[in-house]
Amino acid sequence: MPGAALVLASFRLDVEPEAPFSAFYHQRYLPALVGAVPEIRAAWRYQEHQVAGSLRC
Repeated sequence: MPGAALVLASFRLDVEPEAPFSAFYHQRYLPALVGAVPEIRAAWRYQEHQVAGSLRC
């Protein structure tokens, strides 16, 4: 796809505040982002759950 871009963000989040963050992220942040930037067609969130062999560099 010509002119396509990929934006990747990485962060560490403690387990305790994860539920409020997830609610904000999915219910407020992503809808506002997609509404403000019509070129965004999709968004995904991947979470690592202490699996063997980290994806981190």
